[in-house]
Amino acid sequence: ASLSLLFHFSYIIPLCLVYFSKTYTKNLTVLFYAFLCSFLFSFVKLQGLQEFLLSHAPEFLHKKLTTYVNQDYADNLKEAESGAKWFVILKGQVVAWFSLFIVGYSFILHRNFISSKPILFNSFCMIMYMLIAFNILSAIPSVGRFLLPSYYLTFCFAFLLVQNYPSTFLWLRRSIYIAAPLLAVYIVFTLRIGFQTINVLVINSNPILSIGQTGHALLDWFKK
Repeated sequence: ASLSLLFHFSYIIPLCLVYFSKTYTKNLTVLFYAFLCSFLFSFVKLQGLQEFLLSHAPEFLHKKLTTYVNQDYADNLKEAESGAKWFVILKGQVVAWFSLFIVGYSFILHRNFISSKPILFNSFCMIMYMLIAFNILSAIPSVGRFLLPSYYLTFCFAFLLVQNYPSTFLWLRRSIYIAAPLLAVYIVFTLRIGFQTINVLVINSNPILSIGQTGHALLDWFKK
């Protein structure tokens, strides 16, 4: 996992969270209420954070930090989000609320059972640490990208519960069956967004020879 830093330095954040989940508190009650509170506010002031990081980070990281930890960059992303298609916004809200349901259901009804299973307990704590941290740090554009993978980890945890303990998590299993049609809709929406953002050159061109070419979205190519 440490090799992920070779791809992007921001991966140090989830790596640190995995370490914290193994080292620091594993009190599910504390983590659950911290998770709920993380939806209410954000501590991050981008300008102050940028100045702090630039004063302590190595010189070769300054360009990246100036780009990603930047209030103007965050404002531009918010402006772009306000003009996004309705299904793009709906997709993110559905994923977030379903993740909240899984965490709440698991804690309120089955925290004692989860605590008795070391693998489930450690996995649930790690997911909670990630959700708490990325909810709070999502004001930083380059960190907000980790929220969606954290939600997906929550879904994986739900499937793990249903697959291995179907009689214990009966209501969760029923909820997943009910949500199956929504999953199909979610996949369709995700493909629709992918077709709009993936360049056709990625599929039908040589990656070396296509350097410098503009191309167009895959969706526009299908419409022709």
